Amino acid sequence: MRRLLTPLRNASKPTLWVASLALLGLAAGGAYVALAATKLDKPKITAGPATPTNQTSATFTYTSKTSVAFLCSLDGGAYASCGSGTSGSRSYAGPLAPGVHSFRVAAQSGATTTDPAVWTWTVDTTPPPAPTIVNHPADPTDQTSASFSQADSESGVDYQCKLDGGPFQPCGASKSYSGLALGGHTYQVKALDKAGNASGPTSFSWTIVPPAPPKPTIASHPADPTSQTSAAFAYTDVRSVTFLCSLDGGAYSGCGSGTSGSTTYAGPLADGVHTFRVKAQQGGSAASSAATWTWTVDATPPPAPSLTETPTNPTTERKATFRFGDSEGGVKFRCRLDSSPYAACGSPTKYSNLADGSHTFCVQALDRAGNLSTAACYTWQVGAGAAPFTIAGAPLPGTLLYPGGPPVAVNVVFTNPNSSPITIQTVSVSVTGTSVPACAGTNFTVAQQLTATPTVPATSTRSLQDLGVPQSAWPKLQMTGSGNQDACQSATVNLGFTGTATG
Repeated sequence: MRRLLTPLRNASKPTLWVASLALLGLAAGGAYVALAATKLDKPKITAGPATPTNQTSATFTYTSKTSVAFLCSLDGGAYASCGSGTSGSRSYAGPLAPGVHSFRVAAQSGATTTDPAVWTWTVDTTPPPAPTIVNHPADPTDQTSASFSQADSESGVDYQCKLDGGPFQPCGASKSYSGLALGGHTYQVKALDKAGNASGPTSFSWTIVPPAPPKPTIASHPADPTSQTSAAFAYTDVRSVTFLCSLDGGAYSGCGSGTSGSTTYAGPLADGVHTFRVKAQQGGSAASSAATWTWTVDATPPPAPSLTETPTNPTTERKATFRFGDSEGGVKFRCRLDSSPYAACGSPTKYSNLADGSHTFCVQALDRAGNLSTAACYTWQVGAGAAPFTIAGAPLPGTLLYPGGPPVAVNVVFTNPNSSPITIQTVSVSVTGTSVPACAGTNFTVAQQLTATPTVPATSTRSLQDLGVPQSAWPKLQMTGSGNQDACQSATVNLGFTGTATG
């Protein structure tokens, strides 16, 4: 008896269904033997493109357990014959466009076709951006080792590096070198993506120089602070070097060679803080670190001191105490009495055993930069004959001052409140200002002080004219002849008076 094997076709997958077994006969051992049709297996793809890849062509190889006809399809296209037997291959010359691609291969035997084996890969032909060198040596440097690190805006890349004329080699995100020779070197790095695309190289060049010499020593320099508007420096080094100097952050320039050197800045340097720097360089070496000197130029004198305590004028007291101060902090003082030289002093300054007669005390302020103020002075009369009195005065009515004109006489007026006559010893006239703010008192000067010693009657007020003193001995006031003095037209000059008398 014989039964049939019936093949049933399925659109997506060919499948065999066994309807029955065919009894072919009785074997010698009395057993029955049943035969069925062989099952068709899906092919196996044994080789294909890497993914991703920058290759725009593709080659595949595939195998089957049994001899079949192979059917191939690329990117969903129609299946076409691509060989037969137990193995085969298929190539696509391309160029394949960048992006994802799929290759399929199925096996066919008779009326049966297997499901396809699938190979999917990505074509990428775009190179990554050139890397950025993040860390590198200084240029120039005396270091014979060098370390680099790099990064790329495309993630997942690998790097290839090279030094000078060597080949590019894999190097990772960092690379170090040691034992480098003096002279110039160039490091290059490029990025390599997973598809094998290489970026353009990024490079860094630097020079290895001999080690820097020791820092110089500044041997002499300006005082700090100083009133000097020029500056001179001297410096030394333990080796024979070339010196490089800079003032106030300016560019360094050569300022001598050997084991010592000097430089001078004629100035005038402005008031304020200044900084001098000097480096040493030997041959082609890097410059040493800088030796520095910072100082302050102060060419402005302090204000004149203020006298806060003085003797009575006139007085019979043969002792005198002076107290004084200055609006600029940190100053020192220099004092003198009469014609003695100025000497260091402090507040208070005291004198004793003063002789009869007129005395003058003066004090100056000396700042830390050595600037000396104008003197503040006080004159007083000592002795039994010293007498109080007041002084006023003005030019004679109708007298005019004009630029460059002759001096005019000042008719000084004395008021003697004493019950006995007094003899005028000294009179000092000064210009204290004018009635017009735009007209400065400096437009006028006292050309002559009183040169006579008139006697003023008791309890009276008398002028030089009243006392018969000739005008040639009167104080003289004059207008200077320089500059535009139009503002002084019709101005009144204010005068100040001091003096001494005995009686």
